[in-house]
Amino acid sequence: LEAYQRLVSKVLQECNSWENENGEDGWYARNLFLSYITSDMSYTKLMEETGIHRLTIRRCVIDSLDKLRDSLREDYEDYINKDYDLI
Repeated sequence: LEAYQRLVSKVLQECNSWENENGEDGWYARNLFLSYITSDMSYTKLMEETGIHRLTIRRCVIDSLDKLRDSLREDYEDYINKDYDLI
């Protein structure tokens, strides 16, 4: 559980860094991505709630997942391999 919490913390730190690196665009991407992953809403439902086009939401989620894969790949692999002390 502790390793999982460290991994989640790193995901949130990475998401927060997007705002620092990209200003308003990073804030938008971070908040849209976190809204999607922390809810059970589909792209369509999130579109209805926010007024943001479904394809824009989809692109944002895909781009965000790509960034997370690039930055946290090793930590995720350590988690899967149960090398918890390396996270």
